[in-house]
Amino acid sequence: MGSPMGRPGIFIAIEGIDGSGVSTHSYILTERLRHLGIDVVYTKEPSRNIIGSLLRDTLQGLHPTLKRNEVLALLFAADRFLHLYSCFYTGKTSAEDCILAELVRGRLIVSDRYKYSSFTYQASKSPLGFVPENWIESLNWFAPPPHILIYLDVPPSVAWRRIKARSIIQLYEVPEWLKHVKQEFNRIMERYSREPEYCPGSKNPHWLNIIREFLSNIGPEDLYPRGLCYPIIVHVKGVDNNGERAVNDVANDIEAAVIFVLTNYLSRSVGRERANVAKRIIEASRKRGLLTIHAKLNKTIPT
Repeated sequence: MGSPMGRPGIFIAIEGIDGSGVSTHSYILTERLRHLGIDVVYTKEPSRNIIGSLLRDTLQGLHPTLKRNEVLALLFAADRFLHLYSCFYTGKTSAEDCILAELVRGRLIVSDRYKYSSFTYQASKSPLGFVPENWIESLNWFAPPPHILIYLDVPPSVAWRRIKARSIIQLYEVPEWLKHVKQEFNRIMERYSREPEYCPGSKNPHWLNIIREFLSNIGPEDLYPRGLCYPIIVHVKGVDNNGERAVNDVANDIEAAVIFVLTNYLSRSVGRERANVAKRIIEASRKRGLLTIHAKLNKTIPT
């Protein structure tokens, strides 16, 4: 089936423990891609909808009855569903209300956190209760993988030092908890590096059912180029042998990796000169063990 929407959009999610720089680098990447002339939209989780507002208040210490991982997992899943699909039954059209609609329009989305934060934070050992990871994954059955998943790898000690410098410390920002969450993130990224969530041409995923409910003429090949499996994982380290890396150095790695994936795997051109600069940055950081790109070819269909 040919794409009814022309060239599909690209969904990028940025993840990491609190204090790793997820919000900072989501903003920076958005602005740098926009400067390249790419039609890009920044969004984040919790979102701006009513459930997202409730979650933000809870994370800042309000609503004590909601401070259980079982409850938070349900709320985050509900917020995520609205974030992905609500415009199809509310009439709203911004990226905050409908990531899927922006992808159909061919735009590039940069999301400050996504479902992997639920898989790690609510499933980690904590005073807020333990929730089985498979239950959290089942709650998020409707959430398709991003095309690119960027993982900011920062030690908990560095993250905690940054968190303490803020004026507000949120619910999950506890030193011992950060260690457990970091372990969960490492495990999740290793898992999806070996076994990506989705390869076009394989068994239809559950999330495709909800997409077809709202967009009956959209198939998986309209959203995901067929030659790869998803997500493509970009692993960026926030420290080197000398300690914390400069924000700009980390941002350069992220931008270079995204440009490399866009031009080499997802058929998006940003210009030869920019692509060559990105390649040099990637090679330098790879040699130092600071950047890894995990892109798995799709062997379920001819490429």
